[in-house]
Amino acid sequence: MYFPFINEEVGKKIKKPRKLSDTQRIISKFVSSNLGYRDKSFWGREGKITKNLILEYGIDFFNWLDLPDNKQVGSMLWFVAPEGKVYLKIKFFDFKKTAENLFEKQQEIVLSEAKIGEDIKTVRNKPKSLKDFLNLYGKKN
Repeated sequence: MYFPFINEEVGKKIKKPRKLSDTQRIISKFVSSNLGYRDKSFWGREGKITKNLILEYGIDFFNWLDLPDNKQVGSMLWFVAPEGKVYLKIKFFDFKKTAENLFEKQQEIVLSEAKIGEDIKTVRNKPKSLKDFLNLYGKKN
């Protein structure tokens, strides 16, 4: 019998690569791997910052976003700093521009003069008594 998850040479199970969450993928994309992965508080701190940024800008934006100056940053705090905020605002405008096609001509809607259905009378008299108020929507005029 053949079991693909067991390595025949050693007899040990082959570990599948763990699937990263969205925040972990973004952190590993932007933060340099040699700076802080060994620190115990690294993932908690960076995860909190990343979640706040995702709430503000959206996950699709960070998947689309390129590295600033083609270099990884030391921490996600760079995006919260003034220089990083300016970078995010510029890139977010570009992202929205490409996502919504601002420069594409919009379809023009032409209204015709011909009626499609009957006109409906919408003007109702103000009810003068409680009985008129309660029966206001019961009868059709």
